[in-house]
Amino acid sequence: MSEYINYWLKEPPSESAFAEYEHLEYPDCDGPIDYKFREDELIEEFAEYIDQTYGGHYGQGGLQSSEVIVDRGHGIGFFLGNVDKYNGRYGKKGFPSDHRKDLMKIIHYGFLALYEHDRLNKTDDIEDFYNEVK
Repeated sequence: MSEYINYWLKEPPSESAFAEYEHLEYPDCDGPIDYKFREDELIEEFAEYIDQTYGGHYGQGGLQSSEVIVDRGHGIGFFLGNVDKYNGRYGKKGFPSDHRKDLMKIIHYGFLALYEHDRLNKTDDIEDFYNEVK
């Protein structure tokens, strides 16, 4: 499990933490998924990217600015604003490697916005979400 997920959960989930979702059916999935766009590889790379952000200037037990912003009630706007910022900057600065970094930041801030959305809305309806996908 990603260190990022552990950070937000404050502790690793128990072995049975996801047991209540094991019965969920995913549409048209009979066996391993044949990802067409390398989603499985990109998700793994993204988790590693997030882990690296915790090894930098945030990883020594200090507060991230995002934590302070969330505590002050401005989290969703901050996260979505950063999605807009990096989306608008994509392709306009530097080289293709810089553009790729901007995409990673867009995804990262999107995940943070999703976390904040769920926190604000006390989202516990993941089963309803997956049933709507069917």
